[in-house]
Amino acid sequence: MDIDDIEIHINGTAQILLQMVMAFVMFGIALDTDFSNFREALKKPKPIFVGIVAQLLLLPAVTCLLILCLNQFESTKLSASLAFGLLLIAACPGGNISNFLTYLFRGNVALSVILSAISTLVAGIFVPFNFAFWSQFIPDTSDLLFEVSLSFSELFKSISISLALPMFAGLLFCRYFPLAAHRLKKPVSVLSRIFFSILLAGAILTNWSNFINHISEILLLVALHNGSALLIGWVWAKLNFLSTRDCRTITIEVGIQNSSLGLLLSLQYFPHLGGMAFIAAWWGIWHIISGGSLMILWRTLDEKQQEATEQKLV
Repeated sequence: MDIDDIEIHINGTAQILLQMVMAFVMFGIALDTDFSNFREALKKPKPIFVGIVAQLLLLPAVTCLLILCLNQFESTKLSASLAFGLLLIAACPGGNISNFLTYLFRGNVALSVILSAISTLVAGIFVPFNFAFWSQFIPDTSDLLFEVSLSFSELFKSISISLALPMFAGLLFCRYFPLAAHRLKKPVSVLSRIFFSILLAGAILTNWSNFINHISEILLLVALHNGSALLIGWVWAKLNFLSTRDCRTITIEVGIQNSSLGLLLSLQYFPHLGGMAFIAAWWGIWHIISGGSLMILWRTLDEKQQEATEQKLV
């Protein structure tokens, strides 16, 4: 069966459950955030501006360019659902695991948190806009977008309920109930990761045979797309003369996307395009591998540099 012919249907109850899981995950992220992070980061607005431009503007544009380049050759031409899947992932805000990875490689955690928060809070506008805007430049996807009659208002409402509202609620909870927020932070964080893992595993296992049959079509494609995202973050930050610490932070922020939102939206609005869900599901696995590998590389380089410095002092 062709990947464009695969249909993944979920009933109304399952859709509500998916949105509840996403809302809980975003509330958990907000518990790790504080309004003081915003105040501190706003004292140096340049890295924030650079990161937001890379996340909201450059990544969707480069994704569209990547699809157009691949479609120039018959051997690499993408099916409609795969092209749609890449565009949807590129339109999504940064993923919460970027904050964790940034912490592990001793990056600018405050910058990572504020970039994730901003991209999430404006997701209701930028996700449907970027997805619809860049799709029109891909002939196959532009026709398909017209056929499905994707409603901007419905997509806006769905993202607001799943992301922006719980994120804002979590920020307010931290502001007015700091002690309770501190106590809930760890258990909610653990439960969020469990729920997300169940969501991802369920999407894959339910369609295991189709996933195995078509993994070869998305394996290298996702790696190429994710590699492009990481490269955009690094090069753009370097071109703007940011510190190495901020460059690394923005690289991770652009390369770690909210694939769970992409999976939710693909299942909710495009159940007849299984390739989109497969792209989102594999992105959710691959960006952890690529981001984690970069984190290990950077920590190793930092440790070697520190050792060399200590030897010179001796």
